[in-house]
Amino acid sequence: MNLTPIVNQLRAYAPSFGKRVASAADYDPQAAASTSMKRPCAYVVFDGLELEESPNTQKVRQVIRESFSVFVEIDMGKGDERGASLVPEIHRLRKEIFRSLIGFRPDDECDPIQAKSVQIDSFNRSVAIVVFEFFTEYMVGRFVKGQDPETWQDAEIAGLKPFDGMDVDVDVIDPIADPNLKKPGPDGRVEFQFSVETNDENASS
Repeated sequence: MNLTPIVNQLRAYAPSFGKRVASAADYDPQAAASTSMKRPCAYVVFDGLELEESPNTQKVRQVIRESFSVFVEIDMGKGDERGASLVPEIHRLRKEIFRSLIGFRPDDECDPIQAKSVQIDSFNRSVAIVVFEFFTEYMVGRFVKGQDPETWQDAEIAGLKPFDGMDVDVDVIDPIADPNLKKPGPDGRVEFQFSVETNDENASS
């Protein structure tokens, strides 16, 4: 998953961070005290992806759900060991983050981002960490001529010659069938022949 569009979106539309948003391969809450960014700040982390089983056994198409989290670090107020000021701060930041990401499409193939959960990961006398979880979905296996194949089945289809036409032999049943047969045709005789041509560049045999 490309996290750069998500980072840029938060930098542009969540002003409370003052552009203090970065991507990370992982996030360790224990290292929050030594962070180099002024708080509040955010780290965007890719969580993983899940694939649904293809509903079609002939053409494999799978829905992929990619998940990511936004870890937000918030300074705790002096003397506020119970975090009384934390809830309104989370509410304020949540509105900015949701406005930035819900409905945003990180690229053309993805569905709009949806929120999954918001939870306080941890807090101490100096810093609180709040996790915002999101996901987006897209389908793999939707081959369109001119685009790069996404699956092996797509690659095979891409290698087929264009379908430019076909010849059709028609062996009708009745009433042209041989009346001497015990059962109506087809009797193996071709009564009609015709050809079909197509100029559809997207068709393949």
